Amino acid sequence: AALNLANLTVEALEVVEMVGGGWRIPKIQTLLTEYLKAHRAPDAEPLTLSQHINGDEAMATGAAFFLANSSVSFRTKQIFFTDSSPHGYDLVLEPLNASQPHEVGWARGVELFPAHGKLRAKKTVKLNLDFDLK
Repeated sequence: AALNLANLTVEALEVVEMVGGGWRIPKIQTLLTEYLKAHRAPDAEPLTLSQHINGDEAMATGAAFFLANSSVSFRTKQIFFTDSSPHGYDLVLEPLNASQPHEVGWARGVELFPAHGKLRAKKTVKLNLDFDLK
């Protein structure tokens, strides 16, 4: 999925850097190595899984900088980044109970965050209804 989003193929990869807890699990390393080997040309140089970044420290450091940048009381050198997601997030609302009075066929959909858009910390959806939703 990540390669498709980046418009890349396994053939285009030069290196694979393992980050996060998965790099410690031998079965994950084996499965990923086998997948990469199966999706490359037989004469292509094999990809090795690199572990140059401490995944635990990277996640903790990133979270600390994210919070420091968001804080009004803690000051640090400003690090500019954009929090985004490759996925869109929609809210779909429908009546919960058909026996409650409501407009027949009533349903509402609201796009909360578009795909590849900046994620905001808060999105407000105002409703004025007299029936339960699911």
